[in-house]
Amino acid sequence: VSRERRVVTIAYGDESVIAPLRVSFPKRAHAAFNQKYEGPGWESDRVAWRLYFDQRNAIDLFGKRQPALALDYFAQPGVDYHQESPFGRDIYKNGDALGLGSIGAWADGRAVKVADVAERTWKVVADGPVRAIVDLNYRGWKVGGKTVDLTSRLTTWAGQHWFEHAVMMRGGDGLQLITGLPAKPGVAFVAMPSPPNGRPRHYLATWGKQVLQTGATATASLPDQNLGLGILLPNALPASVDGLTDAANHLVKVPLEKQGAVMRGHFFVVAVWDQEVPDGGSVAGLDPALTLPAAAKSLEAWERYLDTLSIGAQSPARVEIASKSAAPVAAPPDALGNVKRKSYAEAIELMRLEADRTAEKWSRILVEYGNTAKVDSARDKEPNFDGTLNKWTTGRGRGFFTERDNATGEWREQNGYFWTGNFWVGELWRLYAKTKDEKYARWARLWNDVMLGQEPNQNHDVGFLNYYSSAFAFDATRDPKYKAGALRAAARLKQLYNPRTNLIAAWNVGGEDSIIDTMMNLQIWYWASRETNDPQWRELGRLHALKTSEWFVRDDGSIIQSVHYDPSAGRRRFGHTHQGFGNETAWARGTGWGFYGFAISARETKDPKVLATAERIARFIMARTPDDDVSWHDYHDEGVHFRLKDTSAAALAANGFFQLSELVSDKTSAAEYRAAGERIVGALIDRYLTPVGDGDTTPPGVLRHGSVIRPFDSGLTYGDYYLLDALLWLDGRNIKRQER
Repeated sequence: VSRERRVVTIAYGDESVIAPLRVSFPKRAHAAFNQKYEGPGWESDRVAWRLYFDQRNAIDLFGKRQPALALDYFAQPGVDYHQESPFGRDIYKNGDALGLGSIGAWADGRAVKVADVAERTWKVVADGPVRAIVDLNYRGWKVGGKTVDLTSRLTTWAGQHWFEHAVMMRGGDGLQLITGLPAKPGVAFVAMPSPPNGRPRHYLATWGKQVLQTGATATASLPDQNLGLGILLPNALPASVDGLTDAANHLVKVPLEKQGAVMRGHFFVVAVWDQEVPDGGSVAGLDPALTLPAAAKSLEAWERYLDTLSIGAQSPARVEIASKSAAPVAAPPDALGNVKRKSYAEAIELMRLEADRTAEKWSRILVEYGNTAKVDSARDKEPNFDGTLNKWTTGRGRGFFTERDNATGEWREQNGYFWTGNFWVGELWRLYAKTKDEKYARWARLWNDVMLGQEPNQNHDVGFLNYYSSAFAFDATRDPKYKAGALRAAARLKQLYNPRTNLIAAWNVGGEDSIIDTMMNLQIWYWASRETNDPQWRELGRLHALKTSEWFVRDDGSIIQSVHYDPSAGRRRFGHTHQGFGNETAWARGTGWGFYGFAISARETKDPKVLATAERIARFIMARTPDDDVSWHDYHDEGVHFRLKDTSAAALAANGFFQLSELVSDKTSAAEYRAAGERIVGALIDRYLTPVGDGDTTPPGVLRHGSVIRPFDSGLTYGDYYLLDALLWLDGRNIKRQER
């Protein structure tokens, strides 16, 4: 028997948190009660069962030619389930027998059905999507001189041909419960004591011509169809009842175990029809991993199937809860264990050295491409604002990067500067401001000039594409070409602004949606106001921030990623989150964009509503940040479905906390915000910025475990920038890391 181990994550917490994480499964199991089929029914997508809920108390069978749920169809008025249909039909006749795996007792030398009862009740405990459960309660069953209370629990699972019959009996000490299968002439009885493999069989079964002809009054079986029926008794060999002579049934004892005042036992009931087809057209059939084998077509195949089930029943899956108490799931393995504590200055130096390595390698690629490239597309032939040709666009040109390998630290090459080329340029300008080393300015110009001039063609990202590049470049060099580029970016962002919604459209003029990322693009307007002494730019940023607060930020401080609206009427249509776990969850990086963006807007506009929004988001992040202080990819998912940390989101949050700490008037809150930011930075530089521990083989200065989108896990250029941003904020205020 092969051994398998499967890891299952168990989510716990408040219902409001857990509910959005539930995954929808196609319904493949069902239970119901209907007078049409005379009692409770339960089914998988392979087999349907019913029980005559009267003195017969017998379990009967609906066969299915192809996978589907059929009970609701059979219950419809006008449907004759004795006739052929696409969903199957009633294919079996019990007669006077006990039924298919029905419960009974051996008393006074005969089989006794659960007939003479004071009260019988039923309850559907589970109705799919992957499991169906029916409870049957019999109070006051008079049998063998005793009065017994009995409960049957019938459980079936999606995709299975069997159900489990668990029984609990009270007041029946000494009473022998039995179950079995109807005995039919000419039908093979499969219960050999010594099977070919030498392993004892823990079942009894039948195989043969026992498929009922169509029609409500039919009694004969079809001559060309076979049906296999079986009873499996885990860890107990089938045992006939001493002195049993019952021509109507193949009977076995139900092994019982006394547990306090009750007796408990269970067994499995199986049925396979040789007319079944594989999962070709079912939901399960669309996924090869879920596709079931074809039904048994012969006695030999039926025996092999039963042998396999019997082995599984004797060796049930072992479930072990690894966590002995409720606790957050762990971080990535390379972020755990003993780590070397770093100072802020050490972290800045590590990032500087990594920037040197990156610049030396990738500047050669950038220059080499510039010397050899051919302009070969219509897009590349579009002139810049000054009539020159630019070989790099958002989608073309070598020398830019966004993602890096967590282990090697190597950046992955991409076409064009994308929406992320600015972060690397910004990192170089920040290092130049910190060190005054001209090599950083030289490198920064090299990449900066590639993007210069493309502002009029960019989307909402024109804001931080050019704030972290051209605006920084002008601040550092006072070169007027960079000021002109940054102001063109501000003007382009204004083109995308819709005065009816007071929002910047994400992708084009007059667009129908905006996204939370745009809160960080407002920085180009605030810079433009400072440089030109024109308050219009700041006011545009304030209006966008206020509308974003109204339409994007929930009452609890969580953030919606995208909002769609009528651009002409200015009416909101709907919001959704598409990069987080689910539509209503809080994507961590989107939350970071919003938090840092609102904090910056509060600083620049002095609007109390904007500040209040930033604080509301701060409280949400503080409540949702895990124990290791680095956010998961989604604040609601918390690593349940996507076990992804996002260090870029954490770095954004740290910057938001630092900004907020200097904006609030309450000193306690200010200290709390700064402490939250420092905890995040400390976690990032100790456990995610290499080296992490003595055995770390990744080059120094690599920030690991960002998530550009689920399920990807890598270093990210914007994660690097925002971590350096936070470290330089601390460095600029001469804040030293406190000893623990």
